[in-house]
This record gives sequence, C-alpha cells and structure tokens, in this order.
Amino acid sequence: AIEAMRSGRMHLGTMSSGDTAFAVNVAGAIPVGIRGDAKGPQGYYLWTIVKKDSPFQKLADLKGKRVAHTTPSSNSGNLAPRALFPSEGLVPDRDYKPLFSGKHEHSIAGVAAGDYDAAPIAHDILERMAERGTVKMDDFRIIWKSRNFPPGGLSMAHDLAPALQAKIRECTYAFRYTPEMQKGFQGADRWQPIDYRKDWAIVREVAQASGQAFTREAFEKEKARAEAARKK
Repeated sequence: AIEAMRSGRMHLGTMSSGDTAFAVNVAGAIPVGIRGDAKGPQGYYLWTIVKKDSPFQKLADLKGKRVAHTTPSSNSGNLAPRALFPSEGLVPDRDYKPLFSGKHEHSIAGVAAGDYDAAPIAHDILERMAERGTVKMDDFRIIWKSRNFPPGGLSMAHDLAPALQAKIRECTYAFRYTPEMQKGFQGADRWQPIDYRKDWAIVREVAQASGQAFTREAFEKEKARAEAARKK
C-alpha cells in the first residue's frame, strides 16, 4: 500500500499505525481520519498474550521462549515491544529471538495453537477475532498492557487536486459507519479528523526508542524483507 501510494497507484486507503508513519515520510501521504465516536478518536493497547494454562505470569518469564512479533514495520507488533519491554525485564533479540508471524491474526492463532508461547498484539484485533468466533478470549491471559496508541488511519495522496482533497475530507467526516461496522470496531461510528504531528507522537517516540526510523532506507529494507519472505 505504501509503495502503491508513493508511485501514484493508490490515492486513498487505510494503514496500520506504523505503516501510516512510513506512508507520510516515504510517500508523502496525508492522514485524513482516525476511527472514533462522538467522544473523540479511539485508540488501542498493546497486549502481551499467552495461553490461559501457560506458566508465564510476567514479561520477564518469556526469556528464551517463542515470542511472535508481526512484521518489522508494525508499531504494536514489533516497534513498541522493542521500546517498552526492556523496562519490564525483557529485551527482544537478547532475551528471545522474535519470530515474525506476518500479521496480528497469525500471532494470535499461533498462541492459541501452541506454536508460540506469547505474542504482543493490538488488543482490538484480538477482540474482533473473538467476536467473530475465530478464537475465544477465555483461551488467553494478558500478562502485560501498554498505554493507549492511535489505531491505523485513513490517508490520501498528497498530490490530489486541492478541491478533491477538501471533498474527500468533507465526505469522510460526514460518513457514519453501518451497524455491522460499528460492531467490528468496538462502537466506533465515524472518522474523526487526525493531526499526524500530535496523534502520532507516541508512535514516533516508540520507533525512535526501538532504533527504527520512518525513512526511505528503512522502508526499502522492509520491502526487501517482505519480498524475500513471499518468494520462500
């Protein structure tokens, strides 16, 4: 999606928190909206989950264990754990080798199946999977929770005609989610205006603390890694 927006093949789309930051810095994307309700924008938490019957009670118990991350560019699935876990007594790449699952759903399913001992995931994705009946919340325990993060946002290409950009914003903020969409997004019923500089500050802080940079060079490395994984 980031490459498509950079090359002009995509003009409007949603991306995760970490990918939104890459899209801004690599593709010149303009974040337009973030899901929320009449009270304001929603957010999500980084949860570290384990199987309910596992012996693990805290992050430090995961040393030497099979811990699933999602992708290198994911905020909650990789960057935030690298920045936030060390103060809890667990250092990725030193105390365990992150196993990249590809997406939050794979990490969650892997913990449920016993393929992974634990996984840092975005809490709202687990809740949506439980609502669909894909997994049961009772099958997991949450051994650590973060503070609130912004969820993925809706972004548009920077080179659209100003009148079209204004119309996209007008339509986006006037739109109300269907009842089915509201159920899937924990009650969110609309797109709220987004301020990338303010709303994404915590994402950038986490990236900096974890040694990640939302640069073209970092993006190219991630793209090359993803291409190599697809060929395998």
